[in-house]
Amino acid sequence: MLARSTAFMDDMFADVDDDEHGYVDEHEWENALVLPALFGAWRCVKVLLADLRIDVNNTGNLSSNMGTTPFHAAVSGGHPKCIELLLQAPGIKINKGTPKKGVTPLGLAANLGELECLKLLLQADGIAVNKADKDGMAPLASAANQGRSKCIEALLKDARVNVNQLDNDGFFTLTHACIHLRTAMRNMGACDGRFDDHTDPVRGLVLFLRSRRVSTAALDQSLLMCKYHHPTKRQISLAEAGGTPLTDFHLMARHVLPILQAEAKGQKRWCDWCLRVTPDQDLLLCSGCWQVGYCNRECCQKKGWAKASGEAMEGGTTALCGLRHKEACAGMAAEAAKAKADKAEDKDSSGGAGGGKARKTKKNETCPCGKWKIYKKCCI
Repeated sequence: MLARSTAFMDDMFADVDDDEHGYVDEHEWENALVLPALFGAWRCVKVLLADLRIDVNNTGNLSSNMGTTPFHAAVSGGHPKCIELLLQAPGIKINKGTPKKGVTPLGLAANLGELECLKLLLQADGIAVNKADKDGMAPLASAANQGRSKCIEALLKDARVNVNQLDNDGFFTLTHACIHLRTAMRNMGACDGRFDDHTDPVRGLVLFLRSRRVSTAALDQSLLMCKYHHPTKRQISLAEAGGTPLTDFHLMARHVLPILQAEAKGQKRWCDWCLRVTPDQDLLLCSGCWQVGYCNRECCQKKGWAKASGEAMEGGTTALCGLRHKEACAGMAAEAAKAKADKAEDKDSSGGAGGGKARKTKKNETCPCGKWKIYKKCCI
């Protein structure tokens, strides 16, 4: 097969005109590696990489190239084999952004939901996992903005990823996960889409909360946004009576706000096992760490708690840790206690006896991020 690919490449460039000095015009080779990478012709990619005339980082000037490198082309086509070959190429720049928007290959993989490509890039040496494009969108923010839950999960497992990175507009990645829901709320529950980004769009938001790496500032910003877009009682009544329907932002805020409000109070309205949400019901928490809860589905309680013996527990009881949660229970309890102590210490240092009164923003005063006007406190 390799011999056939070599012969094919020889025929492909047989008609390329040389100049009077016997050299091929450099512009003839601008798309030579991009097209095979885009269509997954990894044998052709392997042959071309052995040619010293090929620049593996060239973005080209042709309109069909659109300023992308062969790396971007392989990611865009979703071809892990081509990416493996390109990663081995000498001088490859894995963090090079596109000329127009500065999107890196990792950011493109997160945006398009190419999970296998994203995993390969995360394992590469020298990968910049938090490098943002010209809009300030890091790979995690791009995945959250498009609702790519599997890519979100893979990025959140990487300790190098900054979960609370801000974009150029001052938005946290958690806010992007909430904003994405406005475009997918009408598809929610269309079928059993536990691992489907279209029928279970809230999964990405739950993964952020499940990571327990979201800062208080990020949670506060998302709460403020949901409160701003939450419909009034009159708007809800008119919509239920067949009048003006609620907008996508209304539906998003009405669904997400109770979940975030419960999270801010230390309650859980998402199941740690199936990742489904219960916006109108606080779940029973583990009595050991008070950080994990499961819905009343028989399978989730049975797999998560030792006490779940086939029937849902009564609302007034708490559950003991099951075998699957027991190992992490003590660590979660310690982390929660440390976070509580740090929060109390910060409060004492800013508004305690030694620090004077805490500063309050004035009415209509712009927050440091320049995005919100908040009376009680700023969003960052």
